[in-house]
Amino acid sequence: MDAYAATAAILDPRRRSRATPASDDAHSDQDDAKISVLSERERVLGHLQLVAGKQNADPILAALQDLAAVRREVDRSTRQLMAYGRRFFHRPYTYKELAEATGMSQTNVRTGFNESDVDAVAQTIGQTPYPELALTRTDPDPVDPAAIAGMLTRLEPYFDDPTLPARVAELLEARGYRAHVPEAREAGKVATKQYVRWVKRWPDGSSSSLYQERGVLSTAPKVTAPGRQFYSECAKDGLAGIEEKLATFDEHMTRDA
Repeated sequence: MDAYAATAAILDPRRRSRATPASDDAHSDQDDAKISVLSERERVLGHLQLVAGKQNADPILAALQDLAAVRREVDRSTRQLMAYGRRFFHRPYTYKELAEATGMSQTNVRTGFNESDVDAVAQTIGQTPYPELALTRTDPDPVDPAAIAGMLTRLEPYFDDPTLPARVAELLEARGYRAHVPEAREAGKVATKQYVRWVKRWPDGSSSSLYQERGVLSTAPKVTAPGRQFYSECAKDGLAGIEEKLATFDEHMTRDA
């Protein structure tokens, strides 16, 4: 086997393909797969011979150069897809979701793209990106769903209907709010404050927060601007009343954004 054939064999697509589930037509499928693999190997072999012949290059080096070009393209596409997921949605993909999809760590995802990638995506799709919100100590990203569920459970004793906190949470999620919980000031400690903070980003890039705590869903007391305040006594308003107030609040915020 010469260098061309050996290189084509190393690049054999069977080395990268997933196993095909067994079926009644297994033998036929295997025959078709074998024909496909041989055809692909012949294509790769022909490509190597053509490239190496034109450039008077070694087939191994030519194949490595091809793979380097593919890797650069994959890296570019990965960076831009991460930028798209983080910067072009009201409710951006979490770092955890992107990390699991790419096989990268969350830290590497955070630093895996930059503004030039964001600009490239914006130019490609003709859409303006949202600004990246700075994260604060009480605004972690992502939040473990178990932490949210645990906090909602801690709020249940303050309601006559213990299912209401979770139902309000589902309503807020459906309206595009993202949940956050307080963090302890020291590692290994448990946060003493009991609330779920719900954050929503608006078209102009600004955001607002609603606090779900002991029987109440409201904006922070420091929010005093007309139309930007929200307050609901959950048990008194009921789910329908909360939804109506949220619709009015969201409409006002969207109009002003």
